[in-house]
Amino acid sequence: MTCKQGGKMKNKINKIFAMTAALTLATALFFGSGAVFAETDTYPWLSSPETAVFFENSAAETAASSDILKNPVFKEILGWIDRAYVDKDPDKEKMLEGALNGLLQSLDPNSRYISPEEAKMEQDEMRGKFYGIGLQIDKKDAERITVVSVFEGSPAEKAGIKAGDVIIKIRDDAGELTIVKSTTLQTIVKKIRGAKGTKVVLTIYRSGAAEYSKIEVTRDEIKIQNVIFKKIGNTGYVRLNMFNGTAARDVKKAIDELKTLGAKNMILDLRDNPGGLLDAVDFIASGFLPAGKTIVSIKNRDGAAETTFSDGYGFYEEGPLVVLVNGGSASASELLAAAIKENGRGKLVGTTTFGKGSVQRGFPLSNGGQLRLTVAKFYSPNGNVIHGKGVEPDIEVEITDPANFKPGEPEKDPQLKKALKILNGN
Repeated sequence: MTCKQGGKMKNKINKIFAMTAALTLATALFFGSGAVFAETDTYPWLSSPETAVFFENSAAETAASSDILKNPVFKEILGWIDRAYVDKDPDKEKMLEGALNGLLQSLDPNSRYISPEEAKMEQDEMRGKFYGIGLQIDKKDAERITVVSVFEGSPAEKAGIKAGDVIIKIRDDAGELTIVKSTTLQTIVKKIRGAKGTKVVLTIYRSGAAEYSKIEVTRDEIKIQNVIFKKIGNTGYVRLNMFNGTAARDVKKAIDELKTLGAKNMILDLRDNPGGLLDAVDFIASGFLPAGKTIVSIKNRDGAAETTFSDGYGFYEEGPLVVLVNGGSASASELLAAAIKENGRGKLVGTTTFGKGSVQRGFPLSNGGQLRLTVAKFYSPNGNVIHGKGVEPDIEVEITDPANFKPGEPEKDPQLKKALKILNGN
């Protein structure tokens, strides 16, 4: 086992910002709907000579792959397509992409091929600007595409789509119908995104509903206000929407300002936060946890582990703290929530998180695309598996009246209301 700790705050921030422009590097790690990645000096086993030899020159693995490529059934199928398929000139690029993703989806729902176009879209998203309807989605299992979060003020929110909704069908502006059950995650993303002013119709299932709902949404530019904060009585409230390139700086700035305004307690709202940059998790956790406390461990297929410890930045290390979580809190959100809970730094209030704790490494491809392959899993400070299980809150509070729910408003947000009671001794 190896570990990572130390480094000045300025260097840490610079590293986070530098990584924003490097989404397609081979050293990138991805999870959730957002990207999570770290430089190779942070997780050296990902780029060590031994790992490179394994990934590039393993004779056993190469032989196994060669057997698949030489399988005569592939050639037979391609031959029959050429000779008998109803359309004489099918889209070969689409066929190739489908074959690649079929191969990867047989491994797990999160391993996939990223086209050059998708790589560009992800860069735009992590920079906080893109066109679509304002959803974060993920493949919870082999057959369901679930809405992880809905961006505040987005077309999706205005149309009534909510975190936890399951997308069943998509009809794009050209009228083409896509059945989600038999479609890859990246195809769904492509179908939902589009030019400003165009429309898409989603057929969704919502837990407890008697029938499916059809919701038409008009695409627009999505501008993400990543950190929202305010003072409620003597309590500071900070809502983080995504762990993007500015998250670490913005959270610290919000907390510093709230302390200046006299906040004695703090609430960190990670509800419907789909994840993001691993370095942002490290930095923010280091602001809450004393130096040396465990933040997260990552274990690969051979059991080799990297453990990240708090650098002890101390911008809010001692005051009372509550973290709000729900089923839309995924990936990076779960890592931070687990670190705070299991180190005894604060209480979690809400509902069990999404349960996305696997690590995807991005391998650059010759066409400008990327192979995203699951290479490891995250473990909490106490060694608990997050993937498929989530992080349970210390105090469970359900949203019983979703129609009147408004996050950040105590009288319309029972989870926030409970957090305020805890902090004020009620």
